[in-house]
Amino acid sequence: METSSLLSSLHDECKSDGYLEPHYKEWYRLAIDALIEGGLEAYQEFLSKERCSEFLADDEINYILDTVQKIPQNMVYAADNTADDASSSGTYWPMESDVEAPNLDLGWPYVMPGMSGGTNIELLFHPPRVQPFTIKESVRKMIKEARKVIAIVMDIFTDVDIFKEIVDASTRGISVYLLLDESNFSHFFKMSEKQGCQVQRLRNMRVRTVKGQDYFSKSGAKFHGKMEQKFLLVDCKKVMYGTYR
Repeated sequence: METSSLLSSLHDECKSDGYLEPHYKEWYRLAIDALIEGGLEAYQEFLSKERCSEFLADDEINYILDTVQKIPQNMVYAADNTADDASSSGTYWPMESDVEAPNLDLGWPYVMPGMSGGTNIELLFHPPRVQPFTIKESVRKMIKEARKVIAIVMDIFTDVDIFKEIVDASTRGISVYLLLDESNFSHFFKMSEKQGCQVQRLRNMRVRTVKGQDYFSKSGAKFHGKMEQKFLLVDCKKVMYGTYR
């Protein structure tokens, strides 16, 4: 295959027993570029021509097509009419951000190494099977029992009851940190407004947004990923991770 990564052409005899083939494939990038520039038909045509299997799910394709940002046509070429390749190789998924992470200005409890005891893992089901509470009730209970800090990471936060619990916790003097997906922040903002709450006025709550890493095509068009995580940390002792619907 002409456009396959050279790494994938290593002979079997050169591979050790523990060899793990790199996940990066050049034809992935070329297929995505075709999707960005020519749409679904161009993407499928490229895969057929290169005899590659489809690797993007339908919702991923729709997300890329809906969120891609293309530069104006008159800016595609540099002044000397040569294509600008500065945004090409090496800049697709930068490992470092140009913006420093904000300080945890509300404080963060220090946990002495080795003093937390053993680790216990509990599996929760929805609807409940063994546990006495639903998952939502378990989340609210963890928040109510917080004594120092609450940290929440959510892709989309619209649950009114859980929101009220963290607001109550902040009024009790508990430090509350929220990290939300940038593309879904408007839903959180509207929800808080409907509750008559101005989050920016809460002294013990900090809300930040984050977006996924940027992908740049050769033409300069770009889109960014999104966060699809949900977890709750309380007092650096308890963590709840996962989702339920």
